[in-house]
Amino acid sequence: MLGLEDGHVTGHPIPYGAQLKIIGNGCVPQQAFYALQLLFDPALWP
Repeated sequence: MLGLEDGHVTGHPIPYGAQLKIIGNGCVPQQAFYALQLLFDPALWP
């Protein structure tokens, strides 16, 4: 789910719909990492 490691949410005995609710509208970790790189390194700005 959303690029998280296996078992982060899916390794628990709860329904799929509840898993999605737990994750919510969270940012995919890879997107967050890229955004922070852009924020702290202006040389990467388009």
